[in-house]
Amino acid sequence: MTSIRLPYTPYAVPVQLRRVLHHINLTGNALRRLPYTRNFRFFTGYLVSEAQAQMESDAYLLAREQPTPVPPVRLQVTVYSQRAVRRDADNLIAGLKDCIDGVAHAWGIDDSLIQVAEVLFEKGNSETILKVIGTP
Repeated sequence: MTSIRLPYTPYAVPVQLRRVLHHINLTGNALRRLPYTRNFRFFTGYLVSEAQAQMESDAYLLAREQPTPVPPVRLQVTVYSQRAVRRDADNLIAGLKDCIDGVAHAWGIDDSLIQVAEVLFEKGNSETILKVIGTP
């Protein structure tokens, strides 16, 4: 079976945004005032789009090394997180949209032919595994 191991969870975009804000030394009062500045929405939108593009690129490069399955494709998604908090499966799938787009592009198929059949949550190091479990 084909499986793709991504070195982060679908919740990596907000985490990356917080890291960047901390890196540019926005703390305390400056961080509390930031949402009220004019350029905040543009700045955060830019950072999120960059993170999403990076997730799609990573998924593309990892999927290109795997054999191409015959569409339509059913995926089993396993998310390993250090926190034991269960997440909503619908939000998880939405967070994986960029990764699924990258996988579909690498395999040369339309992303509407990829269906997430199972979503599993496990405790462990932060990573996401997309596993092809067959065709419907």
